[in-house]
Amino acid sequence: MKIAWIVLCTGLLGVMGAAPSMAQASELTRAEVKSELADYQAVGYEFSEAGYPELAVDAARKVAALRAARAAAGSVQQAEVSAKQRN
Repeated sequence: MKIAWIVLCTGLLGVMGAAPSMAQASELTRAEVKSELADYQAVGYEFSEAGYPELAVDAARKVAALRAARAAAGSVQQAEVSAKQRN
């Protein structure tokens, strides 16, 4: 499982373009890693080697959509709060 996690993290960094160089150490906090893990579990991804890399890429797309939906919901809520403050 540890190997699958390492492979998944490496693949995600490559897919998302998050790391300018694979030689650099990741600067994610423990909380960020736990949050990312929770997002992958929320979209139904099981961390195993079966179906890798296709399932991991599909899960990355689902996580991106989940985060976009959260961001959109957050901006709507923020707009509602701003509108209430103006009234």
